Amino acid sequence: MAINTRNENGIPNLVVTGFKDHGKDTACYMLYQRFGIPFITSSAHACETFLFEQMVREGYHYRNAAECFADRDNHRDYWYEAIRAYNGDDPARMGREIFGRVPVYCGLRHMDELQALKAAGLVDAVVWIDASSRKPPESASSMSIPMSEADYVIDNNGTKMELESAINQFVRATLPVLCEPPFVEER
Repeated sequence: MAINTRNENGIPNLVVTGFKDHGKDTACYMLYQRFGIPFITSSAHACETFLFEQMVREGYHYRNAAECFADRDNHRDYWYEAIRAYNGDDPARMGREIFGRVPVYCGLRHMDELQALKAAGLVDAVVWIDASSRKPPESASSMSIPMSEADYVIDNNGTKMELESAINQFVRATLPVLCEPPFVEER
């Protein structure tokens, strides 16, 4: 069933979520490569917007934002709490910033933020990337969204080719506007 959207270009605002290392970024990159759907990860946005400078002020010895970003898995709980603090009294803050730039927010990890984005009418669908047959779940200290919140679950328990096939099936079933040839006016 197609996902309804308020966006003029027909591409819905998607939240792509799931546990650490389950393939969220890979799935989003496939959406971008195959269908041209741009995305921003929560970690990239946080690092670019505030987190790199904050961590340097707090004594982390990163030479640049890329180095900070590359080290994020070693401080996953810190990043989770820093994003919550950045959002402050407005849990939708970072999501609103991301959706102001692109239609796919990759890596949202806090239930309050998801609920606030839904309440603000900014989320058309939640997609969960699942690799639970080959990867462990993530601690609640850095991920509070349960899989049951997802509108769609994409299986990533097989090969990269199987994930690509699952992404293609998801798009064909839910985003048919992206599978139609461009309309050409006859003269």
